[in-house]
Amino acid sequence: DLRTYVDCIYHAHISEDEGEPEKRSYLKPEKAGVYQNRICGLLAAGYRGMLTLEIDCVVEEERAKESLELMRRGIDVHKG
Repeated sequence: DLRTYVDCIYHAHISEDEGEPEKRSYLKPEKAGVYQNRICGLLAAGYRGMLTLEIDCVVEEERAKESLELMRRGIDVHKG
């Protein structure tokens, strides 16, 4: 249960890994529900630290904006 460890978590990362951890990339709109569940799980457990997008690819401003919006939606879903 994440609540057991939430006080030890100070920073969390989110990304799309294409099934391989070394290929972290931008979030995909078609997987919005997956990201929302992850973010809501963190917040429901009491996490209030930083959440960052972690990528191992070339920075693309539009894709970064889309990923940020998906992250914000996850937070908004939790808030209700």
